[in-house]
Amino acid sequence: MPQANVPAATTATTTSTQTLAETVLNAVACPTVTTCVAVGVTAGAALAYGEGAYSADGGVVVTITNGVPGTVQQVPVPSQLSGIACPTATLCEAVGSGTQGSPAGSGGILVAISPGAAQEVQSVTQTGTAGLGAIACANSTTCEAVVATGTQNTDGQVVTIVNSVAGAPQAVHAALAAVACPTSTTCEAVGTYNTSSGYPQVPGQNYVVTITNGVAGPAQAVDSYVYLSAIACPTTTTCEAVGAYSYGYAYPSFNAAVVPIVNGVAGVPQLSADTRQLRAIACSDAATCRAVGDFTQAGAPMVPIVGGVPDAVETIPGTSSYSLSPMRGIACPSATTCLAVGSGVVSIQGSLSLIVSINPGTPAAVPPPIANFYNPRDGDTAVDTNNLFAWTTVPAAQAYRITGGMTPGGSDLFDSGVLPPPQDSFLEPVMPAGPTIYGTISTELDGTWRSQTIRFIVAQAVVPFSPTVDGATGVDPTRPFNWKPIPQAQGYILVVGTTHFGTNLVNSGILPPSQTSYLPPVLPPNTTLYATLLTKVNGAFTLYQAETFTTGPVGATLIGIANGETGTPTTVMIAWAQRAQGQAYDLVIGTTKFGTNVFSSGVLAPGQMLGISHLPAGKVLYATLLTEVHGIWYFQAITFAT
Repeated sequence: MPQANVPAATTATTTSTQTLAETVLNAVACPTVTTCVAVGVTAGAALAYGEGAYSADGGVVVTITNGVPGTVQQVPVPSQLSGIACPTATLCEAVGSGTQGSPAGSGGILVAISPGAAQEVQSVTQTGTAGLGAIACANSTTCEAVVATGTQNTDGQVVTIVNSVAGAPQAVHAALAAVACPTSTTCEAVGTYNTSSGYPQVPGQNYVVTITNGVAGPAQAVDSYVYLSAIACPTTTTCEAVGAYSYGYAYPSFNAAVVPIVNGVAGVPQLSADTRQLRAIACSDAATCRAVGDFTQAGAPMVPIVGGVPDAVETIPGTSSYSLSPMRGIACPSATTCLAVGSGVVSIQGSLSLIVSINPGTPAAVPPPIANFYNPRDGDTAVDTNNLFAWTTVPAAQAYRITGGMTPGGSDLFDSGVLPPPQDSFLEPVMPAGPTIYGTISTELDGTWRSQTIRFIVAQAVVPFSPTVDGATGVDPTRPFNWKPIPQAQGYILVVGTTHFGTNLVNSGILPPSQTSYLPPVLPPNTTLYATLLTKVNGAFTLYQAETFTTGPVGATLIGIANGETGTPTTVMIAWAQRAQGQAYDLVIGTTKFGTNVFSSGVLAPGQMLGISHLPAGKVLYATLLTEVHGIWYFQAITFAT
């Protein structure tokens, strides 16, 4: 699977790592360029998966100045703090849940922090006992908090906070995990809703919820194989959500994932080569964000996201034997400073919080342009595989590559290989109709590859063929079948029967892909028949088109004189609808049935017509048209009066 990698303008540098024993820091926000505030919970003996066992005295606040943590301060009520945002330089709002003995019970709490210490704790009315999981502030007076759940299979809630006072919760169909505010009136929340309980099962369904002026909109579905953990908004129109893309059930394998959200609409997940879940994200400038995630023995990942695309993974030093010991929070108070917080188990005896100062380097330049698909486009639902993949070219490109699969960045359906830079199109291979397919165009620039992935749905491919349109009647039973080929065809089979998909009348056998016509034996006249044209693609006859039609007579039929008509002129042009395999014709007219005493044409070649004069006036006459097909003469007989 090609990875969407482009070198960052400057590699980030970890400048210092501070530790705090027996704490778990869950989130961090920075009211000024030199001061950040982290929140979390005190932790006793470590549990099996590296999570600290929360003690009753609960929530903590830590002020960090120039990367150096101050004294750990306790929240005055038993609590666990999981999110923080700072609407002004002197006020931060932290959210979480109460613990045993808290006035809030196990529901949500809101903590006003100023300056650097908890000043007021407020219980937040909500449904359930999950507490508040994350918070973001749209402006100096208004913040939005979201409800986090443990099982991801219950509806979530949005709580609007105005001047440090929480309003009534609004229910949304998503267990919301994170929220960010790109403008002073709009926030974007992300989360997941699964139908199962316990350990998250996949596929579930993931959602984006736009909150405008404190009102939560409907939950908009995102790719169902992504866990969304965090979100940040580098511009007023663009947010980046991060998490993991899952490839299995119950205990799945992952790729770190980034989901772009533009004007509230989620795009295609962009995957990192890293296999750990991303837990938090912050943006140092309009082009560059950084996400952090789960620890392993090698450290924790720090994934730069440049122009919405995950870059090569950097590492935060540290060690843990437990993958569920993550870096949980990150904030970037300036273009040259970021601060990440989290927990890493150093022994089975206790937990240790980490506070990592990061210099992200100079602000990233706007990344160079890459090729983008214009056929198909992201979200197309009836893609015709007879067409071409087409893209906008890039003058500096060294090469392109087109891949497609059933997962973002996948190549299990097709891979073009390396294409030269002048090329701007590629023949679409045959792809399954119905499911979502992900197409990726990768552009090589300065020796590295950068990609765009889109999603689309293929329309059912068919090969149009005649002699008829579906449902036609009076079809010439002697004419050949013809079809327009598709470029991907490797062969055809034509069958005709008296039942759907029947073969009792015609079975052509395998025909070469260059063949576009087949002449069967004469079909039964005046009969409803079923024709199927199968097309071989990708080594198998998996595409077909089926038609139903009713044949007419084998012999030709007269045109211009109808059976039983009266008033026929004595001078008349007589023609007939000829048969595809007609070898000869003979027309006779008489005063008796099958008579020849008025006119006899003799044997006529195909295509010949007659102009007859001097028919007797006022007479009832009998006309017989004979047609020779494969040496057998068929006839049509009619009566008319002059």
